[in-house]
Amino acid sequence: YTVTENTVDDYNTEIEGYDIKNSYTPEETSVTVTKRWNDSNDKDRIRPERIKVQLYANGEKKGEAVELKAGSNWSYTWNRLPKKAKGKDIKYTVKEEGSPSGYTVSVDDKDHGNIIITNSHTPKEITRPKTGDANRFIAYLAVMLISAAAVIGLLVSRRRIRN
Repeated sequence: YTVTENTVDDYNTEIEGYDIKNSYTPEETSVTVTKRWNDSNDKDRIRPERIKVQLYANGEKKGEAVELKAGSNWSYTWNRLPKKAKGKDIKYTVKEEGSPSGYTVSVDDKDHGNIIITNSHTPKEITRPKTGDANRFIAYLAVMLISAAAVIGLLVSRRRIRN
C-alpha cells in the first residue's frame, strides 16, 4: 500500500510512513503608509506635529490607529498581515483620522502594499498695499535733477562773477 495526499493551498504536508501531517501556513503581507506634505514646506505654519492613520482590511477597521510624525519620517509599516481571507486576497486601505484644517487629503493606493497619503495646502498669497504710483517717482526725480542743475548753475555763475 502507498499513501498520498492531495495538495491544498496554504497547507504544508509532511508524510512519514502512514502518518500525514498537514500544517496551515497562511501567506503574509505587509502594508506601508507614507505621509507626504504639499504645503510649500509649511509656509503658513499650520502643519500638525503628528497625525493618526487607521488600517482597514476589506473595509473593516484592523487594530488601533497609529501615529505618524516627522521623527518616524511620516511612515509606518504593518507586518505579518494575512494575505487572504476565505481564499480571496484581502484589500488593505489606510485612512487619515481627523484631517488637519486647511488641507485637502488624497490617497494613492495603486501600488498594493505602499500607500501614500498626501495633504495639500496652498499658502495664502500676501497682497501688499500700493504705496505710491511709479509715475510720480519719475516726476520727483525730474524735479530733483532740475533743482540740482539750478543750484550748480548758480554756484558756477557766482564763481565767474567773483573772478
